[in-house]
Amino acid sequence: MNEDKLIKIINNLSYTDFVGEINQWNTLPGSYITLNKWINFSNLNSNSRYLDVACTTGIKSRTISELTGCKALGVDISKKSIQSAIFNKEMYTPEADVEYHNIDATKFHPKEKFSHISFGASLRFFDNPKKMLEHSLKDLLSTNGFYWLRNFMGQSQFQNLFVKISIKFLTFTQQILVIKKLGKYIMV
Repeated sequence: MNEDKLIKIINNLSYTDFVGEINQWNTLPGSYITLNKWINFSNLNSNSRYLDVACTTGIKSRTISELTGCKALGVDISKKSIQSAIFNKEMYTPEADVEYHNIDATKFHPKEKFSHISFGASLRFFDNPKKMLEHSLKDLLSTNGFYWLRNFMGQSQFQNLFVKISIKFLTFTQQILVIKKLGKYIMV
């Protein structure tokens, strides 16, 4: 294959397909420190059900399941990312209780809700972030569950959207917790 053709193929890949194609682990800022803080602050443990939305190659779900013993599910719209996530799980953490599914998170309707959901910085990649937030709070997150949302480019835009949407779906006590903990627990 000539260089021009290869460059064209690479340039036409979506971000998540590119990450999956090269099996880049897509480590979040703060890496294990950030994951450990979220595990501790949200009491994520072996009884938890954790959903990793837009998981790419699965670094968060693999690591969290390995550290806590929780049951984890990673979903991503990119088939290449999911293939890499499955490979990484089998190769590096075969004991982790984690599955990966190639699915559009906006159309995901599980039988059971999750005690913990993370988006990392993926929300900005959704066509309709508001609709995805509403779907995840209404249909995916269990009562008294924990939500991890991080946007590295313009955080306040998503904080404000999250607070407005959460009022529709969370109990009053949960809303107060969101407001009190927004900087520490929700937006790590």
